[in-house]
Amino acid sequence: MGPISELLKTLPGLPKGIEGQIDERELASAEEILGAMTPEERLNPDLLIDEPRRARVAAAAGQPIAEVNSLIAQFYQARRFFSGDPPTPA
Repeated sequence: MGPISELLKTLPGLPKGIEGQIDERELASAEEILGAMTPEERLNPDLLIDEPRRARVAAAAGQPIAEVNSLIAQFYQARRFFSGDPPTPA
């Protein structure tokens, strides 16, 4: 299929230049982390609240735990954004 940036250029409605903001390595890291999760964890990320599960996913993905934590935080942020909930203060 090619780089994701080339795919994004074909999608209507996206702002111009967005493809330059996509980091292919970050997407590959997220894919590795998601692939290391069980089907239940992918369906219900709330299961990843405990540190041993996060450590297992990180080890299986060959990524640091900080990367797993970051991906989970991004998921919750996107969930809040798309549900219409107000953002939490920093």
